[in-house]
Amino acid sequence: MARIVFEPIQLGMEEMNKSLTPIYTTKGPAPAKIVSLITCGCNKGCGEKCKYVRANLRCTTFCKNCRGQSCINTEAIDIVEEQDEEDNDII
Repeated sequence: MARIVFEPIQLGMEEMNKSLTPIYTTKGPAPAKIVSLITCGCNKGCGEKCKYVRANLRCTTFCKNCRGQSCINTEAIDIVEEQDEEDNDII
Protein backbone atom coordinates (compact mmCIF):
# COMPACT_ATOMS: atom_id res chain seq x y z
CA MET A 1 0.00 0.00 0.00
CA ALA A 2 1.39 3.39 -0.99
CA ARG A 3 1.99 5.81 1.83
CA ILE A 4 0.73 9.36 1.29
CA VAL A 5 2.93 12.10 2.69
CA PHE A 6 1.47 15.58 3.04
CA GLU A 7 3.55 18.70 3.13
CA PRO A 8 2.76 21.07 6.04
CA ILE A 9 2.38 23.92 3.53
CA GLN A 10 -0.57 22.01 2.03
CA LEU A 11 -2.19 21.65 5.45
CA GLY A 12 -2.58 25.29 6.46
CA MET A 13 0.95 26.10 7.55
CA GLU A 14 3.35 28.70 6.23
CA GLU A 15 7.07 29.13 6.58
CA MET A 16 8.12 32.24 8.49
CA ASN A 17 11.62 32.92 9.81
CA LYS A 18 12.71 29.36 9.05
CA SER A 19 9.86 27.81 11.07
CA LEU A 20 6.31 26.67 10.38
CA THR A 21 3.39 28.70 11.71
CA PRO A 22 -0.35 28.14 11.24
CA ILE A 23 -2.26 30.29 8.79
CA TYR A 24 -5.13 31.82 10.75
CA THR A 25 -8.49 32.22 9.09
CA THR A 26 -9.67 35.61 7.94
CA LYS A 27 -13.29 34.49 7.96
CA GLY A 28 -15.70 35.18 10.80
CA PRO A 29 -17.09 32.46 13.08
CA ALA A 30 -20.31 32.23 11.04
CA PRO A 31 -22.09 34.04 8.21
CA ALA A 32 -23.25 37.56 9.16
CA LYS A 33 -26.95 36.59 8.99
CA ILE A 34 -26.45 33.86 11.58
CA VAL A 35 -24.34 36.08 13.82
CA SER A 36 -27.08 38.73 13.75
CA LEU A 37 -29.58 36.11 14.94
CA ILE A 38 -27.52 35.21 17.99
CA THR A 39 -26.21 38.67 18.94
CA CYS A 40 -28.45 41.20 20.63
CA GLY A 41 -26.88 44.36 19.21
CA CYS A 42 -27.58 46.44 22.32
CA ASN A 43 -25.52 49.62 22.59
CA LYS A 44 -26.62 50.74 26.06
CA GLY A 45 -27.62 48.22 28.67
CA CYS A 46 -29.68 45.13 28.07
CA GLY A 47 -33.18 46.36 28.80
CA GLU A 48 -36.57 45.85 27.18
CA LYS A 49 -35.20 46.36 23.64
CA CYS A 50 -32.64 43.56 24.02
CA LYS A 51 -33.34 40.48 21.85
CA TYR A 52 -32.31 38.22 24.69
CA VAL A 53 -34.56 39.88 27.28
CA ARG A 54 -37.56 39.83 24.91
CA ALA A 55 -36.96 36.13 24.21
CA ASN A 56 -36.59 35.41 27.94
CA LEU A 57 -32.97 34.31 27.43
CA ARG A 58 -29.82 35.20 29.35
CA CYS A 59 -27.15 37.32 27.67
CA THR A 60 -24.12 35.41 26.41
CA THR A 61 -20.63 36.23 25.20
CA PHE A 62 -22.24 37.07 21.84
CA CYS A 63 -24.06 40.05 23.37
CA LYS A 64 -22.59 43.16 21.73
CA ASN A 65 -22.94 45.36 24.82
CA CYS A 66 -22.19 43.31 27.91
CA ARG A 67 -20.54 40.21 26.44
CA GLY A 68 -22.55 38.17 28.95
CA GLN A 69 -20.62 39.58 31.88
CA SER A 70 -21.69 43.05 32.91
CA CYS A 71 -25.47 43.28 32.98
CA ILE A 72 -28.34 42.04 35.14
CA ASN A 73 -29.48 39.64 32.41
CA THR A 74 -26.50 37.31 32.76
CA GLU A 75 -26.55 33.95 34.43
CA ALA A 76 -24.64 33.67 37.68
CA ILE A 77 -21.56 31.49 37.41
CA ASP A 78 -21.06 29.00 40.21
CA ILE A 79 -17.42 28.30 40.96
CA VAL A 80 -16.93 24.92 42.55
CA GLU A 81 -13.54 24.15 43.98
CA GLU A 82 -12.56 20.52 44.13
CA GLN A 83 -10.81 19.19 47.19
CA ASP A 84 -8.17 16.52 47.08
CA GLU A 85 -9.09 13.33 48.88
CA GLU A 86 -5.86 13.65 50.85
CA ASP A 87 -7.08 16.94 52.37
CA ASN A 88 -9.96 15.13 54.09
CA ASP A 89 -7.83 12.54 55.85
CA ILE A 90 -7.62 12.88 59.62
CA ILE A 91 -4.33 11.92 61.20
